[in-house]
Amino acid sequence: MSLLEPLEFSKPPSTEEKASNCAATLAWLRTSIATIYSAGRAASSQGHPPTLSRSAYLDIYSTVHSFCMDAKQRRSAGGPLTGEDLYRGLRDEIKTHCSQVQALLLASKDSDDADDARHIIREYLTHWQMLARLAALVKNLLQPLERDWISRSISERRKGIVLITELHTVVWKQEILEVGVDSTEATVGSKLEGAMKILQAQGEDGSESDKNLAERSMESLKNIGVGSGQ
Repeated sequence: MSLLEPLEFSKPPSTEEKASNCAATLAWLRTSIATIYSAGRAASSQGHPPTLSRSAYLDIYSTVHSFCMDAKQRRSAGGPLTGEDLYRGLRDEIKTHCSQVQALLLASKDSDDADDARHIIREYLTHWQMLARLAALVKNLLQPLERDWISRSISERRKGIVLITELHTVVWKQEILEVGVDSTEATVGSKLEGAMKILQAQGEDGSESDKNLAERSMESLKNIGVGSGQ
């Protein structure tokens, strides 16, 4: 299937299955969400976020809605699986996505060459921009969860619970820019800082595109309070 074609998912649980087997419903949702992130990584170089057909979009949205509504009943009855389980599942899928992006970025060639510096920064910005697009898509798909369990948990000041868009940024920062900060091993953050220094060192001889690239990288880090962007 072309990366530009709408994503396809397996058939969602039936109404009866959603009510009787919440674990299977949660598993289906996690698999569908994982597919979206996987497609996002594959399409990053093209800059196009994954698309869903109307039927696929409605399948996920309606399943999330059913899961959250049923979760209210399960919560009052002291049953298993609530909105928190779906939230944790989402966080795990974002973490998996970011961990794989981290591995791709760390595999980028690291040298004093300006071309390599440009490549590292462009790769980082490409994946960062894709994350923003994925966050917007997933936020829309999981609106019932955000309106119900997430919003209520935030109002109750539950520790570590944030809105879906912010969750993507928090996990990105933890998994890509902060992992290994106390070690001597290279991190994505250190590679970015090195690449920016190389482009900045070109001074007045550097091209406007190089300067703009370095500034965009610094601004992206500043927005989440990491490294030289602080």
